Amino acid sequence: MSRDCSVVLFSGLRAVIARTIINKHNRAIKNNLESRDYFEELSTVPTPQQLALWEREISVAEVDRTNQPDAMDIMAPRIPKGQFISYSYFSDLPVRSANIG
Repeated sequence: MSRDCSVVLFSGLRAVIARTIINKHNRAIKNNLESRDYFEELSTVPTPQQLALWEREISVAEVDRTNQPDAMDIMAPRIPKGQFISYSYFSDLPVRSANIG
């Protein structure tokens, strides 16, 4: 392969790589915005007291997870599979962790 041919090949390859990286970057920005909007909306459904309880449960689980990995089970959904989530449902959620406070 001649030097001119390899220069053209590598410059074309660099262009493809650059386009791929730009596309991935743009997709990451879009996904980040969508995720942020989703999680901000998620925080508006429960009452402030329920949100505070949720944050405390997560904090306790994160502290305990090194010695007790099943502490992270707090992240599992509490809604039975196939049921619709309504605002009134959140007021009836059981508290999983008795040692929060």
